[in-house]
Amino acid sequence: MTDKFPSVIVMGTGRSGTSTIAQVLNEKMGVCMGHYLHHRESQEWGGQYEDIVAHAISRMVVNDGFDPEHWLKHVQHIHADHGCKSWGVKDPWMSLWDTESLECILPSLIIWARRPIDETVESWIRLRVRRSERYKNTSPSDEKITEWRSELSNLCLERDRGAYAISQNGFNSIAIDMTSERRVSDEELMATIKEAQ
Repeated sequence: MTDKFPSVIVMGTGRSGTSTIAQVLNEKMGVCMGHYLHHRESQEWGGQYEDIVAHAISRMVVNDGFDPEHWLKHVQHIHADHGCKSWGVKDPWMSLWDTESLECILPSLIIWARRPIDETVESWIRLRVRRSERYKNTSPSDEKITEWRSELSNLCLERDRGAYAISQNGFNSIAIDMTSERRVSDEELMATIKEAQ
């Protein structure tokens, strides 16, 4: 990152490529993505490179009207502890923040990971089926999967609309398209992010 954008926020629907982008930022571009990270050796379980506490506070901003300044203080504190010059956060919930709440994180570069909603929903379904089989030792019923598909379609649509609104609201943002047909290489991601700076 640069003095113009000392921080970067990665948002999307979840299962849309946010972990891939956050990993490149963290491991190849020197952006500290947090302290207590969801970080697994395998991508099988999803949700990598999310600071657990920042993620929890973000949900409270959306669901409970929690003051986003608390989120900012937490994020700045954990990154100061690491002596980070550039910091970032990956958080799909932030696409549901209102404009006033988002203003507390400026100046930041916002990266929106986009993926077709039908692909995203099916990826979520596969993840939930794996979790159910592993932790509950049972496969979900067809009715349950249909219920999940409806719930997740609505959630993904809401998050995509939120991210789109943010991109149209004067925030410094870029969109990176991720699909199952074509995986964006790390080099392409770095080039796109550097160009936006």
